[in-house]
Amino acid sequence: MEKAGYDSVWFQPVMVPHWERGEVESAIISSSKKYKNKKLSIASLGGSIGTDLKNGISAQVIEIHSWAELLELKVQIKNKIVFFNIPFDNRPPTSFSAYGKNSGYRV
Repeated sequence: MEKAGYDSVWFQPVMVPHWERGEVESAIISSSKKYKNKKLSIASLGGSIGTDLKNGISAQVIEIHSWAELLELKVQIKNKIVFFNIPFDNRPPTSFSAYGKNSGYRV
């Protein structure tokens, strides 16, 4: 910046959040006639809080397709794991714009 001719150049300390992936995530279907003990592919989101590795989480999964459906079923989802099944629209010219449409379900 000094070489470019800026007249006010200085360093300023900045705190940057840092997150590292912990243990490898794992999930299985524990109660199903057809899929019992099936391993699932999962990933944790950056900055997420870990689950107690000793006890884990066990609950019924409920599939939701929109925020509107979530609001409609808010009484039924108590104590359940909510699975947002939102299709990825691969028609936009860049995957970034398509990803942006679904990012609201991740945060």
